[in-house]
Amino acid sequence: MLGVLAYRFGSKRENTGPAIRKIVQAVTGIASPQPKLVIWPTVVGISSMLCFFAGMMLNTVSILHRQGQSILGWFLIAIFLLSTLLIRSARTYGLLWIHRRLLRADYEGALARADALLAWFPESPTFHHLRGATLLFAGRLPEAEQAIRTSLEKGQSRPGFAQATHLGNLGAVLLALGRFKEATAAYEGAAKIYPQYSSAQNGLAEVWLRQGLEPQRALLLVDTALQLKQRDARRRNADRHMLAHMSANRAQALAMMRQMDEAASAVATAQNLGDPAFIPGLAGTYWRCGVALRLMGKENAAIEQFRKATEIDPHGLYGKLAVSAMQEQEYSLPR
Repeated sequence: MLGVLAYRFGSKRENTGPAIRKIVQAVTGIASPQPKLVIWPTVVGISSMLCFFAGMMLNTVSILHRQGQSILGWFLIAIFLLSTLLIRSARTYGLLWIHRRLLRADYEGALARADALLAWFPESPTFHHLRGATLLFAGRLPEAEQAIRTSLEKGQSRPGFAQATHLGNLGAVLLALGRFKEATAAYEGAAKIYPQYSSAQNGLAEVWLRQGLEPQRALLLVDTALQLKQRDARRRNADRHMLAHMSANRAQALAMMRQMDEAASAVATAQNLGDPAFIPGLAGTYWRCGVALRLMGKENAAIEQFRKATEIDPHGLYGKLAVSAMQEQEYSLPR
C-alpha cells in the first residue's frame, strides 16, 4: 500500500502514460477500457460546484449592497470545500482502513473493507489492487489474479507508476501458481515502467530460485534489488518486509552454490530485518529462511522457521506453504 502512494506522489516521470499503457498491454493483453460513469461522485461534484458558485454570488451581492459578507454564502462555500476534501481523502484513508486489517493477517476483515469501498468506488484501481494483494497473502491465488488484472485494467484509463506495483504483484501471483514464463514477463514489465523498482528484480530472482535454476543469476538479481532498495530514498522505509525477503532469497542462492557461511549470514540478516508489524510479510520471511536452511542441510532449524510461519499466519499463503514444507521428508527444488 505504501508502495502505491510512493509511486503516485513521489516518482520521477521516466515513462509517459501512453508508454506505460503499451507495456501493460504487451504483458497482459489488457487494453485501455471504455470509461464507466459512476453516478454519485458526479452528482456530489456538480452539487458542490453549485454550492461554491451560489456562495460566491451571495457574498458578492451582499458586499455590493454594503451588508458585509453573507454567512449563508460562506456556509455554501464551506460545503464545497468539505465535500472536495472528503472525496479526495476517502481513497487515502480507505487504503489505511484496509491495510490495518491486512497487517494483522485478518484477511476476511480486509476483504470486507475492500468490498465495502469498491461498492462506492468501483473504478478505483488502487482498491482493486489492494483487494488482490490481500487475496494473494491469503493464498487465494485464482481470485487474486483476477482482482489484480482488474486493477491493471482500471489503471489503463489513466496509467501511472502504480501500474508497476500492480504488475509486480501479478508476477507474485503467477509465480505462486508456477506459471514462471508469465511471471517473468510481469516482473520485466514492472521494471520497464519503474527501473528503480527493487521488488521486480527480487521477483525475477525468485522465478529462478523456485525452479532450482541459475543460482548465480538469482544472486545477481537479488543483490541488484537490495542496492535499488537502499538507494531509493522514497521507498527505503516502505515495505520493510521486502528487505528480509531479499536477504532470505540471497541465502537460498548462496546455499545452492554451496557457499554455506555466507548463506548462514544472509539468513541471520533476514531474521533481523523481518517486520513484526506486518504478519503476512513476517510469515514470508520465516518460510524463505526455512527453505534456505533446509538447502543448507539444517533440517531442525528449517522446521523451526516453518513452524513459526504456521503459528503466526495459519490461514495465509506462507503458513500453508510452511505446512506443506514440514510434511516433506526432504526438500527438493523442481527441475
